[in-house]
Amino acid sequence: MAGEFNTRSPFFEYNRKLVAEVEELEHKSRRQDVLVDEERIYAFYDSRIPEGIHNGADFDKWRREAEAKINACCS
Repeated sequence: MAGEFNTRSPFFEYNRKLVAEVEELEHKSRRQDVLVDEERIYAFYDSRIPEGIHNGADFDKWRREAEAKINACCS
C-alpha cells in the first residue's frame, strides 16, 4: 500500500516513523540498501494478514482481535 493506508493503529504509525528514520540514515550515509525493498515488506504483511481482509475496517478489526489474543496470552 506504500503508505496509502490510513489507520490509527499505533504499530502503523511506529512503522512509518521507523521507515522515515531509516531513509534519513540511508541519505546521510549515501547508502540505499538499508531499508528492505517493497516486495519484502509486502511479503511480510502478506504472510501474516489472513485472506479476506480487503479494506481498512476489516484490517483494523482483525488487528485488534490479534493484538488482544497476544496481550491475553502474554500478560
